[in-house]
Amino acid sequence: MKTLLTTGMVAALLVGGVASASAQMEQLDRPFRVNVGLLMPSDGDVKDFVGNSHFKLGLSYDMWGGMFSGRAYRGGVFFDLSTKERGGNSFNTSAIGAFGRFNFGEGGMQGWTPYAGAGLGMFWIDADQDAPPPSGARTSLSVFQGGSRLGGKLFVGVEATQGYFAELGYQWTGSKDGANASGLSVSLGFRF
Repeated sequence: MKTLLTTGMVAALLVGGVASASAQMEQLDRPFRVNVGLLMPSDGDVKDFVGNSHFKLGLSYDMWGGMFSGRAYRGGVFFDLSTKERGGNSFNTSAIGAFGRFNFGEGGMQGWTPYAGAGLGMFWIDADQDAPPPSGARTSLSVFQGGSRLGGKLFVGVEATQGYFAELGYQWTGSKDGANASGLSVSLGFRF
């Protein structure tokens, strides 16, 4: 949990520093994005350890952008957090990195704009086992704290002109010591 708090503080400082530094850059319309949703790990051991659906929080800040062939693109920094606890066991993931997003038109589907993007960053995973695995579980996941590795994410979504958006994504973290937080995510959010 200390790693998650430290990562969160670093992300807040990074986003704050980036926000003040980019004040001199071209002003982008509503550069902050916040989303909440679910991460569904694809690793069977993680599912056995704490369950299928993990709470997910995402924050991002658009630092640069422009137009290409009449379509908007944006790039910036992101911070993602997912957490799940069950029966005394917990599995937490945090990530910080850079992303790029490309819009496929502006407000085409009755005010909704489809987009796609990708990100690359550092992922931290904490797994704490305070209870034995549930009966019948085949988990080989052990206590694992402070593991970091390079990972990535891909995402697609639609955004309303008012700033609301829905997103489907996949994050890839790889595996180390049985801890693998790769999986699908679905989230809803707001841009401001």
